[in-house]
Amino acid sequence: MTKNIFAKKQLIKPDRSQLCLILIMCLATACRLIGLGAHPQGVLPDEAYGAYNAFGILTEGIDSWGYRFPVYYVAWGSGQSVLNSYLAIPFYLIFGVNIFAFRLPQALIGIWGVYAAYVIGRETISKRFGLLFAFVLAINPWHIMNTRYNLDANMAPGLFLIAFSFLVLMLKKNSVYAIWAAIFFGATLYCYVLSWIVVPLFLLAFAAFYWKQIPKNRYISIALGVLFVLALPLLLFVGVNVFGMPEIVTPYFSIPKLHGIRSAELSISHIGESCMALAELIFQQKDYAGYTSSHTTGGYYYFTAPLIMIGLLGHILLCVAPLMKKRKNTSLPAFVQRILAENTASSLLLMWTLSAGIMIVLNQNVTMIHANLIHIPMIFYGAYGIYLLAKLLQNRVLIPLALCFWVVSFGFFGHAYITEPSTYFFGIEIEETIEFAKDTAGPEGDVTILFYTTYKFSNLMWYEKFPVGEFSTQVVYDDNALSEWAEMRSFRNFHYVNSLEEVTHDSVYILPSTYKEAFVDKGFRVTDVNERYCVAAP
Repeated sequence: MTKNIFAKKQLIKPDRSQLCLILIMCLATACRLIGLGAHPQGVLPDEAYGAYNAFGILTEGIDSWGYRFPVYYVAWGSGQSVLNSYLAIPFYLIFGVNIFAFRLPQALIGIWGVYAAYVIGRETISKRFGLLFAFVLAINPWHIMNTRYNLDANMAPGLFLIAFSFLVLMLKKNSVYAIWAAIFFGATLYCYVLSWIVVPLFLLAFAAFYWKQIPKNRYISIALGVLFVLALPLLLFVGVNVFGMPEIVTPYFSIPKLHGIRSAELSISHIGESCMALAELIFQQKDYAGYTSSHTTGGYYYFTAPLIMIGLLGHILLCVAPLMKKRKNTSLPAFVQRILAENTASSLLLMWTLSAGIMIVLNQNVTMIHANLIHIPMIFYGAYGIYLLAKLLQNRVLIPLALCFWVVSFGFFGHAYITEPSTYFFGIEIEETIEFAKDTAGPEGDVTILFYTTYKFSNLMWYEKFPVGEFSTQVVYDDNALSEWAEMRSFRNFHYVNSLEEVTHDSVYILPSTYKEAFVDKGFRVTDVNERYCVAAP
């Protein structure tokens, strides 16, 4: 009997959990990609600097200070991480040099992070919890906002999350995942300088407490080698900028010496104040910057604050309580090691939380961005809190009820996020003012911007797309050029003045609308370009 080659093949239908995961991933993708180039409207100054340096690396192989393929940008003077710029370059080639292309890698890593959250939840608690954690992260206000603009530090939580998921898979599935974990932990180091504290702390704690569970094979050896190779350029960077080594400049990469290092921000002298600030930040879920979290709903949704505490404390108790009777004469270090060994994967979340918490309380500045590596554990514990309550109370209504709160809150967040643009981003208003000023001044005329804060020079560099080689050699900086925060004084026919006393009648000026009368009094002809900016012509 011959086989009927036209017979219909039996299809493997996805189960309900797979369908839920697909829907969650579609939701996460839509929240992070729809209107990515247009919202947030405008460009953040630090984001603009990274975008311009990516443009410079693509076109001439140098950054704004003339370094070839640096491992760390000089940027304002005190440095900026490079990975977000380098990852944008392939997208520049595909989509052109624009803000959508620059933001795209950040958004894609955020989407991948949602799937990584599912993997972590599935492997540490259950498949059902994995779906809950992925959904909560997919609609989380902080995570959505964080993945829709490409600040260098924004990429660190996503890469750490992905690396963490591979580490969990290494423990639960196959040691080959250790190599991928090493790649992503190494990549995290090139996103945010504070990750230089968190990553080593976390990995050292992991190695100390899970030594017996770590497979001793060639994959682990390869992973350690990969991590060392990735960290080596940054170790040399520390040698150059902390220990006085000469800067390293080659045709293939550069390790520059920064003009200033903000090392004074890290100290044990303010741990008490930073602990209070961290607790306040987590409960308030926002800081002074409107672009880091939603003031309408909070970074994690306000109603999750008690759930976070329930999840965190409950997780600690569940790890410790069953073993209290077993301690007897066991030493404390051995007892702690046994706790972690018997709660292998889920205990890693406590290590992540503790490592990020140590980094934050050592920092003088406690903001949503400075604390960004602790947000995902807080989101995890918010989801775990309601999951734990439902399990302990044996109540099937709690999780659906919480999901309703999350969905309704997500609706409020989405409306606020779309209708309340952030003033921290320089967008169409200043760009049309620049064009009006250039037309008024003419091809050979000068355009002067009143105050450095009116339009940051990084945004001007990005908007005008100055040839980076010419800019790096001809730009004139203010007197603080060799400090932590450099400001441009002039380049080509663009200039900055930082006081009304410096205003002369040989240039066209861009100024905030609040200074209109001051220029009228000086005899200028002032035109309102829009509600925020004016152009003054002599």
